[in-house]
Amino acid sequence: MNEIWELSDGQRLRARTPDASDVAALRNFFDGLSPASRRQRFMGGISRVSDAFVAGLLRLDAEHDAALVLENHERIVASARFDSDADHAGCEFALAVDDTLAGHGLGERLMRWLITTATDRGYRSIHGEVLSDNARMLRLMERLGFSHHLEAEDRRVTWVSKALPAL
Repeated sequence: MNEIWELSDGQRLRARTPDASDVAALRNFFDGLSPASRRQRFMGGISRVSDAFVAGLLRLDAEHDAALVLENHERIVASARFDSDADHAGCEFALAVDDTLAGHGLGERLMRWLITTATDRGYRSIHGEVLSDNARMLRLMERLGFSHHLEAEDRRVTWVSKALPAL
C-alpha cells in the first residue's frame, strides 16, 4: 500500500507498508509518544524501545500479518499492525497515533483498515488487549462493534474482540 490520507484539517499523510529500513524512524516515533501513549501502546511503563525490538516488529509474515505506517513529511506519525494467531483463525492488533494527531479520527481509520485487511485475508476474528483506563480506545472498540471483557488475571486489561464476516 502507498496512498495519501487527507485529514479533516487538510493535512495529508502518506499511508504505506513499513519495511526493514524503517527501524530508526519507527523507534523515533515510539520514543516520541507521551509516557501515557507509550504505556497504552506497550501495556506498561516503557521509556524507550530498542532497535532490536523495533526490527522484530518489522519482520512480518507477509501471508499472515499486516502493518501500516502513516508519515507526515517522512516522519512516522502512526503505526498499526496485526499478527496472526498460531492457528491463523484470528489475529491480534496493535496501534499508536502521535499525540499531536489525537482527535483527527486516525485511530478509527487505522482500525477500519486493520479490520478490512483481516477480513480480506480470511480471518474469522480480530482481537487485542486495551488498558482498562484507556477510555478513548474502549469507546472506539465499542463503536466498531467489538465485544469486551476484563482479563481474569489482570483487571487492568480489557480483552476486546470482533467476529469478522466470512468472504
